[in-house]
Amino acid sequence: MSEKPRTAEGRRRRILEAARAVYAEKGGLSAGLRPIAARAGVTTGAIYAVFSGKEDIYAALLADSLQRLAEAVEAAAAREARPDSALREAALAFFDYYAAHPFEGGLGLYQFEPDGRAGLGEERDKELNALLDRSFAVFRKALSALGSDAPQRDAAQLFATIVGALQMKTSRRDRSLGVDARSLVESAANRQKKITLL
Repeated sequence: MSEKPRTAEGRRRRILEAARAVYAEKGGLSAGLRPIAARAGVTTGAIYAVFSGKEDIYAALLADSLQRLAEAVEAAAAREARPDSALREAALAFFDYYAAHPFEGGLGLYQFEPDGRAGLGEERDKELNALLDRSFAVFRKALSALGSDAPQRDAAQLFATIVGALQMKTSRRDRSLGVDARSLVESAANRQKKITLL
């Protein structure tokens, strides 16, 4: 590793970068703190000066990812004046973000944890859900403008399609089935428009 960072934020970023690499290689919380400390070039004690433990590191990685995801979704929707276009572009931005960052997609779906989010704690789970809800809020707003009588349900359906399409892309099942995963997301967003306008 290069020169040690001098600020607390610099140490935090370095530890998170190391954790990201370790989780991508070895899995999530089961990897422990020692490999993260070794990758970051610090002691485990230095990690505890910044994070309360491996769950805190995992949650910080996920929070950073969900923040960037929400910013991408919000920006995509903001470029469109019509709610149907905003919904489509927001859904595609969600898909594109995780397609470009598959590690973060796995992190967001707790795929690195055999027991899901059990180790993160109720309070942290609420904070993370609130960050994810920023993206859902964009979907709900567009769906409400289109006349949906259940925007949360319809947003969840769109989310399920996006996650499924991402799994297809990651596993390359879209190719074997002769479909384009991204076009499935676009079709689902367009279908939501039609359903809400009925």
